[in-house]
Amino acid sequence: MTERPSRRVVLAVALAVAGLLTGAPQATAQADDPAPKISPKEAAAKAAAKAEKAAVRKVLDAVALDFQGERTAKLIARVPETATLTLTLGTANRVRLKRAAAKQVLQTWFDAKEVRRVGLTKHKGLVGIFDLRYRAKGKDAVKTRKLAIELRKSEDGKSFLLQRIELHRT
Repeated sequence: MTERPSRRVVLAVALAVAGLLTGAPQATAQADDPAPKISPKEAAAKAAAKAEKAAVRKVLDAVALDFQGERTAKLIARVPETATLTLTLGTANRVRLKRAAAKQVLQTWFDAKEVRRVGLTKHKGLVGIFDLRYRAKGKDAVKTRKLAIELRKSEDGKSFLLQRIELHRT
C-alpha cells in the first residue's frame, strides 16, 4: 500500500508543472520543512533547563521517600541551619519554624500517623504535588490527601533545599 502525498507536496508539484507550462521561473518547495534552527546558546539553555528539571524531580522523589519512611532527621537535614521550614500539617495554620521546632512538629505528626504511600502526581518548577495515603495510628480508616513539597535552590545554586511541606484536603 502506498502512502498518499500531503496536500503541500501535491500543491508544490502542481505549481512546478504550471511554471513549466507557462515558462515562468520555477519555485522550489520542500515537502518537509527542516526543524527551525536554534542558536548554540538557546540549545545550551534548553539542555540546562531539562537537566535542572530532572534534578528537581530526583530531589522531590528523595524527599517523598523520606516522608513515606517517616525519616524526620533526613527531612530536616535538607533545611539549612539558619533557614526556616514552612509547615501545614492538617491544620489551616501555616507556620514557619526553625529546624529544631520543625523537627519536633514533624516527629509528633509521624508519631500519630502511619504513612502508607507518597506518590508524585505532578511537579512544576520547584513544587511537587503528591498523593499521600496515611492513617491515624490505632485506626483502620485510610485517608488520602494532597501533599505539596516546595524546594528552593541553595545559595551556590548547586543543590535544592526543603522550603515547605503542606498537607491539603482532596
